[in-house]
Amino acid sequence: METSNTSPDRTRAILAGFIIDLVDFILRGPLGLYLGFPVGCILGILLGRFIGMTWTRSYILGGAAGIYCTIPGTFFLPLGTLAAILAAGKLR
Repeated sequence: METSNTSPDRTRAILAGFIIDLVDFILRGPLGLYLGFPVGCILGILLGRFIGMTWTRSYILGGAAGIYCTIPGTFFLPLGTLAAILAAGKLR
């Protein structure tokens, strides 16, 4: 099995996507319409910094996470985890 210096980065990215999906699941229904955007934004910014993104990219991730956590019905789709897995595959 091949290991590299970016293995922790990949793990952190996938963990961040999983956490966003978990919060989206917790905030399903009417609760997500009210709290999804602010909670998703704050969490996205913090997770962006956790995985080593710049502040600008963290703010973009925060906005995307906020929108994702606000949209009804997305708790069925693990899009945060899937996006993180695809992005982690491109880390070198």
